[in-house]
Amino acid sequence: MDSIFWKTTSSMYLNGLGLWAPASLPFNIYWDLQWLLDMEYIMYTASFVVLIYDFSFIFLVWFKLWRVVFVALGFSFILLLVLPFRCLLSD
Repeated sequence: MDSIFWKTTSSMYLNGLGLWAPASLPFNIYWDLQWLLDMEYIMYTASFVVLIYDFSFIFLVWFKLWRVVFVALGFSFILLLVLPFRCLLSD
């Protein structure tokens, strides 16, 4: 729940820069993703999808069917976010 409270007060997420801002720093990224970062609407959409996911998670995780869906989506989001960053591929 802390995640949604932090993201709803963060100007980075509210301006649609939740993924773009950390991924645009060259020392954070293992691969050059500039081609993806230049797609403005994809970056805005990704940031707002994460906001919607976090907000709805708080209410829907209590239902057994939705719990499975949200856990699968959560792992997918984490994998998509972790792959480009150096944390798994450090030298």
